[in-house]
Amino acid sequence: MTQQTVLAIIQKYVSTTKALRANTAMFTAMLAERSVQDEALQRLWQERDELYDQWYNAAVCLRGMPEEYAALAIYEMEQLQDM
Repeated sequence: MTQQTVLAIIQKYVSTTKALRANTAMFTAMLAERSVQDEALQRLWQERDELYDQWYNAAVCLRGMPEEYAALAIYEMEQLQDM
């Protein structure tokens, strides 16, 4: 696994984590105002499913990452907690 690949995996994990958080906030707000059957809410839910799949794939790749990159991955994850 090259450093470039590792950095791309870490970035994918971070970006999908942020996107899932934003999606959750939008979904929660829309759910309070709309029916579960609403088309926009259904699209948002589909987007959430796609984001979750991307996040999960990145998480699986992180588990198989060489140890020398683990510290960088942990650092980036800790930055997410501060948001």
